[in-house]
Amino acid sequence: MSTLYRQYRPQTFAEVVGQNHIKITLAEEIKRHQIASAYLFCGPRAVGKTTIARLLAKSLNCLNRPDNSAEPCNNCANCLAITAGQSLDIVEIDAASQTGVDNVRENIIASSRLAPSQGKYKVFIIDEVHMLSTSSFNALLKTLEEPPEQVIFILCTTEVHKIPATVISRCERFDFKKISQADIIKKLHYILKQEGWSADEAVLTAIAKNSQGHLRDAESLLGQLMAVSQPMKNGELHLTMEDFYLLAPSSDLVIISQFITALSEQNSVEAITIINQLVADGRDVRVFLQDLIETLRQLLLSKINPQLLVEYQGQWGEDDMFGLLKLRQKLSINQLVQFLQLFIQAFNETKEAFIIQLPVELAIVKALGPSEIEKVSKIEKPTNPPESPSNDSSPLKKSGEENKKKNEVMAPLLSEELLSRWPAVVNEIKNHNLGLSVVLKDCRPQIEGDQICLVFSYKLHQDQVKPLPIKHLIEEVMAKVYGRQLTITTKLLSESRPAESAVPQNKSNKTEEGASLDSLLEIFNGQIVS
Repeated sequence: MSTLYRQYRPQTFAEVVGQNHIKITLAEEIKRHQIASAYLFCGPRAVGKTTIARLLAKSLNCLNRPDNSAEPCNNCANCLAITAGQSLDIVEIDAASQTGVDNVRENIIASSRLAPSQGKYKVFIIDEVHMLSTSSFNALLKTLEEPPEQVIFILCTTEVHKIPATVISRCERFDFKKISQADIIKKLHYILKQEGWSADEAVLTAIAKNSQGHLRDAESLLGQLMAVSQPMKNGELHLTMEDFYLLAPSSDLVIISQFITALSEQNSVEAITIINQLVADGRDVRVFLQDLIETLRQLLLSKINPQLLVEYQGQWGEDDMFGLLKLRQKLSINQLVQFLQLFIQAFNETKEAFIIQLPVELAIVKALGPSEIEKVSKIEKPTNPPESPSNDSSPLKKSGEENKKKNEVMAPLLSEELLSRWPAVVNEIKNHNLGLSVVLKDCRPQIEGDQICLVFSYKLHQDQVKPLPIKHLIEEVMAKVYGRQLTITTKLLSESRPAESAVPQNKSNKTEEGASLDSLLEIFNGQIVS
C-alpha cells in the first residue's frame, strides 16, 4: 500500500496546493512555447518542487495536450509512462548520492546528447542539486548554457545559497513558498473524503500547525493517524484529538491559558508548578513552549492590530472558553514583548539543558521579578503568621480591632512590636510575591521618626524594593499586620556605618552575587551540592 502523499500526488497543475505564482508562469510559458532550457526550483522541503518538475515534464511530452492548455491529458502513452516512472525521456537524478564529476559526465552530459526516444523533450530532474561537488558544477556549466535543442534541465534544491552563481545565472529561477495552513486543511479534507473518513476540525488544524507549512509532513501524519485510529462504536471511521495526541503529544490551550494567567497574576509558584507537572506527566516542554510562544504572539499582534482578533478568536473559541480574551485585555504590550523574549530564549536554551525545565523556570523568575511588576494584586485575606517569641498571641489585628474609630489616637509603634511582628509581614508577602518575601526576610526594619526604614545588606535587594508598586504592597501588608498606616524608606547597611571603610568593588560584586544565589535557593527550596 502506498503512502498518502504518493497516492495523492497531484497529476495536473490544478491539483497542486499553493505555489500559484509558479503554476501560472509555467502554464503561460507552455502555452506560448517559450520554454527555458534550464529551471531552478528552490525553497523549503515538501512544498511541491519535484511534483511541479514532473508535471512540467509530463505537460511538455503529452501527446494529446491542446495548444491553449498547459494541463497534461494523463491518458496518452507518454503521460502514463511518466506517471508510472517508466519513461526513458524523464531522467531523475539524486545529486546527494551522485556528487562526483564522473557521474555528471556519464549520467547527465553524455546522456543529454542522445535524442528523446518517445517524447518531444528529454528532461533531467536533478534533486538536491546543491550536493554536487565544485568540479561537477564546473563540468555542467557548458551543457546548461548551450544544451541540445530538445533537452531541459530542472534543478531542485532546498539550499540555493550553496549553488554557484554561475549556475544560477544560467537558469530560470522559481522560489517556492511554504503551504498555508488553510490550503493544507483543504487538501486533508479531500484525502479524508476519498478514503471514507471524517475528522474533527481541531484535528486537521493541529496537523496543519504541526507540519509547519510542509504538505508532505501533514499527509504523512494523517496517514499515521488513520493507521492507529480505532473505528467508533457505530463503525464510523473518525479522527479525534485523542488520536492526534497518541502520535504528536502537544500542550493545549487550557494549560497555556493557566500558565499565562499565572504570569499575569505574578504567581511564580503556580507557573513553576505547571511546568514541573508537564515534565512529570511526560509532556514535551519544547512543544509546550512552541504553543506558548505562538499564543503570546497572537495576543501581542491582536493588541497591535485588533482586526486580527477575528482570525485568532476562531482558534481560541468563540465563547472564550480558555479566557484568552480576558488575558488580552489584562496584559500590556510591554509585558507580552517581555514574555516573548524570555520564553524564546528559554526555548533555545532547552536544547542543551541537562534539566529540561530549568531554562523555563529561570525565565519565569526573570519575568516575575520585583523590578518588572506593573500591577500588584490586591490582598484578599491575611493568613496566620508563625508563632513569634514575643508574648503576642496573634500578629494580625482581629476584626474587632480593625473597626476602631478612625479618630482614635494610636500609641506610637515601638521597636519591640515592629521586630516581633515582622515575620508576620514576611509571611503575608510570601502569599503574593515569593521573591520579595525572600528579600524582606533578610532586611532589618527600624523606626525612624514616623517612618519604617528597611535596612539592607545588599544594594541588589534594596533596588528590588524601590518600585512604587512594591512599596505599596509592603505598606498595605504592614497596615494589616500593625493596624496602622505606615510608610517605608530604604537604606543600605553601609550607609548606617559611615565610619567603616568601603568594601572593594570586586568583593561587593561577589557579595551581591552570593545574595542573589541565596535568594534563588530560597525560592526553589534548593541546596548547594558540591
